[in-house]
Amino acid sequence: MSNQLSLLLVRLPLLALFVGRWDWPLALAGLLAILVEGAARYALSEQWVFSRRGLTMWQPVVYWYNIHDILRLESEVILPELTHFATAEPLPRVDIQVRVDRHGTPSPQPGAIVYSEGLSRFGFGVAIMPGDYTEVVVSPALEKSPYALYKSILEPVLRWAFGQRGYALVYGGCFAWGEEATLVVPAQDKGKTEAVLTAVQSGARFLSDDFTILRGDGRVFSFPKPVTLTG
Repeated sequence: MSNQLSLLLVRLPLLALFVGRWDWPLALAGLLAILVEGAARYALSEQWVFSRRGLTMWQPVVYWYNIHDILRLESEVILPELTHFATAEPLPRVDIQVRVDRHGTPSPQPGAIVYSEGLSRFGFGVAIMPGDYTEVVVSPALEKSPYALYKSILEPVLRWAFGQRGYALVYGGCFAWGEEATLVVPAQDKGKTEAVLTAVQSGARFLSDDFTILRGDGRVFSFPKPVTLTG
């Protein structure tokens, strides 16, 4: 159905123009009509979807993450690093919103922190806009690399947002015995995972491997992420 629709709306009028009015060779006119149709479909695909039901408005998939009711995130990009905090229910309010600018480089807004490689949709681009909630707008290229999006952009934003609320996202693993928690901070960026896993194997409760949320009164909150081991 979508091919028939595009044929009627784009290709046939172009063929009529190229051949009937400009008297171009049929083969050349057909090739150019296909190229123009492809470019039009590509442009429309950012806002519209071609399906068996016809042409429908494109709707982004939205993911929600609730970090101990301290920070709530809404994202158009899945964030594997925050899988533990994923929730299927829409959140009534959010503190951080991540969305993708389908047109390329995010547009700068007053007071925004903006960075762009100048490659539009094919490069690294981000605009961070604080306000009642923090809006993080990224270029389409970052949608394809959730890890780079998280490590390069979202993790620093999380650190700042936690700090604004009286918490700190500190680098270090953590395990607990009863109500007492132990924070493992490596001296040379190695050994913390092994130390945490050794304690867990001895009966301790696992809280975090890479980062831990620490409140000013000394209370810790788990921040589990996929565990990685280095040789």
